[in-house]
Amino acid sequence: MAEINIEGPFHINANIDVNAFVNQIQGMPNGSRSDFTKGVVNHFTSLGHNVFVCHPNHAVTGPYAKYHYEVRINIFSTIGFNVYVMSRGRNVTATNFGDGGYDN
Repeated sequence: MAEINIEGPFHINANIDVNAFVNQIQGMPNGSRSDFTKGVVNHFTSLGHNVFVCHPNHAVTGPYAKYHYEVRINIFSTIGFNVYVMSRGRNVTATNFGDGGYDN
């Protein structure tokens, strides 16, 4: 269940069940980075939200809810992703300083 309430320019009260979704992705054997990012994007856009998922250097300004997840990419390592969830119609700027794509 996702619910985002934004009051004023930078106060956000978010109740988002991101953990349940992320646990599904991470439970896959050697879940790929693109599986994670595509899944997060599909999940939140289906709920009517905008979402920005990024691993490399990036900048985000405006009202958003931010989450950080370490996704296991193999038996020995993880990779960290920041997930920004925003209500549609809000003025938020997200800049990816990497090469983009679903693998980030």
